[in-house]
Amino acid sequence: MATDVKIVIKNLDVLTKMADKFPAISEKHINNAIMRSLAEVQRQAQPITPVKTRRLWGDLQIPHLSPFQGWIGSNLPYAGFVHNKWDAGIRYRNPSLNKSAVAGFLTVAVERGKNVINDIFKRALDEIVIAIAK
Repeated sequence: MATDVKIVIKNLDVLTKMADKFPAISEKHINNAIMRSLAEVQRQAQPITPVKTRRLWGDLQIPHLSPFQGWIGSNLPYAGFVHNKWDAGIRYRNPSLNKSAVAGFLTVAVERGKNVINDIFKRALDEIVIAIAK
């Protein structure tokens, strides 16, 4: 999918410093936070993803993870077109069988889930501090 949707994490600078100083401890907690954040984006996106054949939603099911990073998207050739057809948040018109679908569904999902995502990363930071203190 050609569209990037950025997630802004509060206290990212603190997490980055912790990862630099204690990479072995931080990696586990940060990767877990990334995985849980992607799951939250999926959870928020599912009810608002345009549906005609379910291929697009099925392709979004698999998050891609590597140390200290992750992304969710689609490799379908039409995914970017479907996502960007109209401005984010505008109710998706035909051809969608999902009457709750909106354009820019991943952008909207990130916006809806940003508080939960920030809580996930706050918890990861707390867990890193606790692990370092042990």
